[in-house]
Amino acid sequence: MFRFLITLGSLFGFVTGGLDLLERFGVPVDQWLRALPDFAMNVFNWFGFQVDRISVAVFGPPDPVVTTRSLSSEDNGMDGAASSQMEAVGASAETLVISGIFTFMMLVILLLAARGSER
Repeated sequence: MFRFLITLGSLFGFVTGGLDLLERFGVPVDQWLRALPDFAMNVFNWFGFQVDRISVAVFGPPDPVVTTRSLSSEDNGMDGAASSQMEAVGASAETLVISGIFTFMMLVILLLAARGSER
C-alpha cells in the first residue's frame, strides 16, 4: 500500500511538474485543463505559484523588464517604448530550474518505485 501511494504521488507530481514546464515554455496548458474539473486547475495554479515563491526565495526577486527608447530617425514618430524590449517574454531561467528539478525528482522517485515493485 505504501509503495502504491508513493507511486501515485510521484506520478501526480511528475505530471503537474511537466505541465508547469510546458506552460513556462509557452505551451497553452490552461486551455487543455479547462475541460477538467476546477480542482485540477486550482492544483495546477497552486503548484505554479509555489514554484514562483521558491524561485524568489532562492534567487531573489526577478529583475523588472527593461525597455529601451530609440530616438533614431528610422522610427518615423513611432513610440519608443513599444519599439523594443531587452528581456524576452516568458519564464525566467530560475523558475525553469526550480520546476525542472522538481519534475526530475518526481521522475526519479517514480522510476525507483516502479523498479522496486518488479522485485
